[in-house]
Amino acid sequence: MKLNTPQYFIYLLLSGLLLCTHASAENQAGNVVYAFGATQARDINNNFRSLGRQDPVHLGDTLITGEGKLQVRLSDKGRLALYPNSKVKVDQYIFLKNDKSKDRSVFRLLQGAVRAVTGLIGKRSNRKRYEFRTPVATIGIRGTAFILRLCAGDCFDENGKPLPDGLYVTNGEGRIIIRNAAGSLILAATQSAFIASAEQLPVQIQEPINIGTMAWSTQESYDFDLETGETVDRVLRVVSNAQELQTILSTNGLGSVGEPTDFPVTGNLAVKYAFNVADPDINGPASGLLGGFSLDDNPGNQISITNGELRGFTEIVAGRIGPETRVFDAGTASLGNNGFNSQYNVNWGTWDSNWQFSNNGNNVQGTDAFHYIFSDNLTVNLPTEGIGIYGDGSGNLLPPLGGTNPTLAFSGGNLQGNHSIFMEMNFQTGEVFVFDIQGNFPDGSTFFANLDNQANTVMISDGFANLIGGCNSGNACADVTISGQTFFQLLGANADAVIGSYTLSGSPGTIAISGTYLLD
Repeated sequence: MKLNTPQYFIYLLLSGLLLCTHASAENQAGNVVYAFGATQARDINNNFRSLGRQDPVHLGDTLITGEGKLQVRLSDKGRLALYPNSKVKVDQYIFLKNDKSKDRSVFRLLQGAVRAVTGLIGKRSNRKRYEFRTPVATIGIRGTAFILRLCAGDCFDENGKPLPDGLYVTNGEGRIIIRNAAGSLILAATQSAFIASAEQLPVQIQEPINIGTMAWSTQESYDFDLETGETVDRVLRVVSNAQELQTILSTNGLGSVGEPTDFPVTGNLAVKYAFNVADPDINGPASGLLGGFSLDDNPGNQISITNGELRGFTEIVAGRIGPETRVFDAGTASLGNNGFNSQYNVNWGTWDSNWQFSNNGNNVQGTDAFHYIFSDNLTVNLPTEGIGIYGDGSGNLLPPLGGTNPTLAFSGGNLQGNHSIFMEMNFQTGEVFVFDIQGNFPDGSTFFANLDNQANTVMISDGFANLIGGCNSGNACADVTISGQTFFQLLGANADAVIGSYTLSGSPGTIAISGTYLLD
């Protein structure tokens, strides 16, 4: 989120102190958010220092993991995550919140493996201002996340067989461009490439790289979202070393290895959900429904989270003729489309069709995916000035930072697709004045929606907005007018991100679309 708020500074003219403080802040690129094992930095004067959680990372630092693991959050909200035995240098880094003309971010992979998640640099300005350099090629961004593994006699396949030396690249979302002296190659989402040397063309490979088996012959694994302070159940899934797991557990007072533990809620928690309702009389979806609540909204609100997954909840709402008790139960439903964002502490996922819903005792069996997203990192006090921009600062529609992919229910079945979302709000007036979404499905159907201008002004405090749009082409859509709503919740101390759910429906029996999102 980009917050355009006037900044006021009081300069204290204390001899020497101001200059030192200013220089340090100016050169700081980010902070360590997770460090385990032997992690250190070598500065531009060749001085070494150990790295721990919250330690600063400066321009010119070379980050070194040795047998450790390291994750850095950059000031533009980007991320670097280093695997063991890796080295990454911060070659260039300039990020000023109120001056995008000076944006510059250049990193250099010297050894090992790194996952990079881009921040505002390259999104709000020219994307050529972000580069990731290696000895054999330079990576330019047209996407948001990618993984690099530089092999030099230390990479193995799943059977322990050595792999060819060179650079292996896997793209996450959007597109990236790989360039060297021999030429260039553009990778779309989920595609991979191999570059043998600086004098050989990058070539696309069919199988994505498996960093876990390439980094160690012992085939250990590592999850980039892992941070000290996260839930035990998540740690149990991503840490294969018992000693490391025990260290994390004891650090946070969470017991011993193997103890099942629910997601610990540290304060209020908000859930947004969406699903499509089937009508058997018309052999198609009747409508899409959605909702959202916080635990603090009503003492009767309850939530069940097991192994980091939402398994059910009870919500008390004001019905037309009195309070309604809504109970959602995953039952035997399988979890899918799930994910976790450690930066904003957000979980999301879907249940398949075997979930159940009860409204004041009236039971309904789920027939389509149930979407949810939740977080306890809620914004308590809204900013009173500035413009909140969520998504690409230039107003372009980009894939969300997180959330579930949309599902389309129609008479022919169910489809899962992709979506892009942009949101903008005015904190001074308290209004949401832009919400744009568009998406597509495998059958060729495309949909779009934005704020319904005929509806009332959308206030941030309302937490919902009415939408109107259309769905075209494909087997499911034939110029169908759609309408619906989105429920949203701001996250972070300064409204840094937003989560939400949405549903869009045509006339009964045509189509219904549901999904969730995380934007920053």
